[in-house]
Amino acid sequence: MRRMGTIELAQAHESARADQSWIMLTDLLRSQGCAHLTVDDVRAFHSVRPDGVTGRTITYGQGSGRPLTGTLFRPPTGAGPFPAVVFVHGGGWMAGHSVMHARHAAHLAADGFVALTINYRLIQEASWPAALDDVQAAIAYLRANADELGVDPDRIALSGGSAGGHLSAVATALAAGTAQGVRAAVLWYPVIDVSFAQVPEPIRTFLASTFTAMLAGAPPVGATPSALVTAAHPPVLIFVGADDAATPAADSVAFHDQLTALGVHSEIEVIPGLGHGFEVDPEQWGWSYERMRDFLRREL
Repeated sequence: MRRMGTIELAQAHESARADQSWIMLTDLLRSQGCAHLTVDDVRAFHSVRPDGVTGRTITYGQGSGRPLTGTLFRPPTGAGPFPAVVFVHGGGWMAGHSVMHARHAAHLAADGFVALTINYRLIQEASWPAALDDVQAAIAYLRANADELGVDPDRIALSGGSAGGHLSAVATALAAGTAQGVRAAVLWYPVIDVSFAQVPEPIRTFLASTFTAMLAGAPPVGATPSALVTAAHPPVLIFVGADDAATPAADSVAFHDQLTALGVHSEIEVIPGLGHGFEVDPEQWGWSYERMRDFLRREL
């Protein structure tokens, strides 16, 4: 039997990671009342691409001796320069794949943005700050290749959900006011309070253990969004479900209030009756996408 080469093994790993992500998202939605949805339903909905928009796999950096990959979407017409958005998936820092935000990215491309959805190193592969380094590398990739990609290097935003929202929040805060900073951030139900004090069991124990494993002894303050923000922070839009048990709305509201007190432009949508990962639901996707897009159009 022929042994797979390095590239084939990497492709097989990415395919399995994507498949597992669809299962994870479907299970999440079914646990919140969407019992009619199947894995095929969720995959099919999030695989829809607007006319003329296709994604291509790119390598945005290197990490742990391997390429770091993502999917890049560009507007079907025009040379740019366009505003750009980097999407950072969720999954508790130990799961997830760039396909989770591919529909967002593809529709933003149709609406005049360059969008990059990235795969970053999970805790099974590398500890903190590897995932953060990968997010920063993706932003640097867009800037370094701005002319080729048709990107305006001064109009880049970050967007992430859950653990990806945490990484986006930390990356945004650390680079605020510097040449490496982004112009805006969209945080979907982000992990803000890394003590997980308001998260009920058994979710609290799971999140705390995976976060501790990711830090691998590093000081938690360097991975705590609320400890890093300053008045130089760019504008932020936060989405969170009022019934979110994994990333409680109270944490996002407190972060919004902290930003506002610093004079930072912050907007928040606390959605009654919805839980974690709500925008993956086809019934919730449209309005939340339009809210994000309109915010990005204003701020980029």
